[in-house]
Amino acid sequence: MMKKKSFLKSLICFILIICSLYLPVSAEGYNSYTYNISGDAVASPDAYYVEKVLTGVEAGAGIYSSPSDFCLDEQGNMYIADSGNNRIVCLDSSGMFVKEYSEFILSGSVTTLSNPTGIFVGYGKMYISDTANARIIVSDLAGNVIRVLSKPTESLYPQNMAFSPGRIVVDSREKVYVLCDGVYYGAVTYDSEGKFKGFFGCNEIPVTLSLIADYAWRKILNYNQRSQLDRYLPISYSSIDIDADNFIYVCTASGDKGATAGKLNQKGSNILSEATFYETGLLTKNSYSDVASDSRGFINCLDRANRRVLQYDAEGNLLFAFGLQGSRKGGFIEPCAVATFGETVYVLDKTKCSVTKFVPTEFGSAVRTATDYYIQGQFELAIEPWKQVMEINSGYENAYLGIGKSLYFSGDYETAAEYFEIADNKEWNSKAFKEIRSVWLHKYFVYFLVGFFVLVAGLLVLNSGRCPINGKWNDFKDKFRYHSKENEKFRFALHTVFHPVDGYIELREKRRSSVLTASVIFVLTALGMMIDVQYSGFRFNTFDSRAGNLISIGIGTLLIVVMFVVANWALCVLFDSEARLKDIYCCTAYSLIPFTASLYISTVLSYVLCTDEAMIMSLISGICMFWSVLLMFFSFKEIHQYTISKTIISLLCTLIALVLVAFLLFMMFSLMQQMISFVKMAVSELSYRFS
Repeated sequence: MMKKKSFLKSLICFILIICSLYLPVSAEGYNSYTYNISGDAVASPDAYYVEKVLTGVEAGAGIYSSPSDFCLDEQGNMYIADSGNNRIVCLDSSGMFVKEYSEFILSGSVTTLSNPTGIFVGYGKMYISDTANARIIVSDLAGNVIRVLSKPTESLYPQNMAFSPGRIVVDSREKVYVLCDGVYYGAVTYDSEGKFKGFFGCNEIPVTLSLIADYAWRKILNYNQRSQLDRYLPISYSSIDIDADNFIYVCTASGDKGATAGKLNQKGSNILSEATFYETGLLTKNSYSDVASDSRGFINCLDRANRRVLQYDAEGNLLFAFGLQGSRKGGFIEPCAVATFGETVYVLDKTKCSVTKFVPTEFGSAVRTATDYYIQGQFELAIEPWKQVMEINSGYENAYLGIGKSLYFSGDYETAAEYFEIADNKEWNSKAFKEIRSVWLHKYFVYFLVGFFVLVAGLLVLNSGRCPINGKWNDFKDKFRYHSKENEKFRFALHTVFHPVDGYIELREKRRSSVLTASVIFVLTALGMMIDVQYSGFRFNTFDSRAGNLISIGIGTLLIVVMFVVANWALCVLFDSEARLKDIYCCTAYSLIPFTASLYISTVLSYVLCTDEAMIMSLISGICMFWSVLLMFFSFKEIHQYTISKTIISLLCTLIALVLVAFLLFMMFSLMQQMISFVKMAVSELSYRFS
């Protein structure tokens, strides 16, 4: 009986394993992701799934050979530049073979293609980059050549440069834009009659120190010497696309920070920041082999290096990335071209010789719909799709950001600010807060002004001697001012802030330093650092709890102060000073009062200022920091009885000693950790051997 049960279990397991091998592969494992506001990659539900993989054999067109480009016409028919077979393959909207273009009629005779690498179909014509033949063929859909565009003979085109046309697009005026291999001036353009019109668009050369230096050298060197210098050339475009409004989309395969993409107007100027198209956090820099814009303005960049499709909205914000490396369904080996039809994304793989059809999931459609409403200015309609996105993925920051923007433009600034804070977007939160603050000031500023004047008038009356309670008020001030010993010591510390020379002379001669007061100031400084880091307003708070904690910040502040005091006291012997350790300790603390005050002031201001007003906080912090440095200079000059030059040298030596002490402490702790690890390993080894 037991043997029967064992046999049945084994048989069931075997059947399950066999069945799992034949299960269709879904979109799972694409590692779809997006980026949060901090630039970290965040896993996301699949935005697209693979509906179909189109091969030449399944379509009835035969095996493709190194296909390099493809496009779709207005009816969804697909035209593939089958480079290795020297033909153009036409498939219908369902992916089935319709026609093959391998021979064309040119002036009554037959002409053939040789390694076609670019194709565009529109306005009843086909535009083919016949690369090996160094020409561009313009024909009708029956294969009759209308005109041939060849290498420009004008002097504007470098005649020593080969004409090797590649990716090609045409605008509504039938103006042709073609990218040529080795041409870094931009796209070569022809008018509707086939006349060369110059170059369109060009990447700018980034200005660097080496570029400026070479430019200066070129002004003084002779021709032979200049020829030995490096040439600075703009990065050529790797692909080009066009939308219904004649905006040109371009991308580059590489750059200083990776691949970039751009949207060019008719002047050839990029109207989107290239910085928005950077993808960080990758071990391999992305390399865009193609770019495609769909009918709703979404931009799809094909990352050949990382085998991904990155989809951006019309403003250049990354929505999601999908795809994977490999030969499995939905994977890419050498993706070379991307195209769109409606919401569908098609990717051509040169090595797999197939086209992968991606269709948006419920999550992807909801994101696209909400984004589309926002781009069109229909903010109220965008809220519901964003909420649908949040139901699917509550961690999708773009949803909170999208709802916040919709509420912002609808006038609900307070709720919008809350959503921006959830999305961790300081820029838009600041915009919403500015509107909230403006409304508050319009409503309550008069009351605030009246209250301020009433308070000032009341204080003036109390100090004028005409108020009935003036006697009691003076008694209270006198008691607070004189009858508290610790209060008098603290008032003296404040006196040194505004009268540093007299104050520090009095401190040295009359021994008026207070260790307790100085210790309180140091503790307030440490607390100020902790409060400023942790409890600053959201718009100015950059503290990352993963990089540190408040306790270490507070202890570190106190440790640095103590090390500075000890280092300066230790150097007294070298610089012939008789200052006491107590005086150095107290002077250092008193000097930090302006800096400590700036920490608390900045924390308070962070709740009432916007990010574009951060200069106010920086100005206050800078003034207070400079004030503290001056106070420290005067205090050390007086208590040590140094000259100005000697004071500066002693302070510099103190800083150097502080760095050396910090380095030695670091090395000591590092050695202690290694010793502890060694002891633990030894104890573990001994316990294992004797157990």
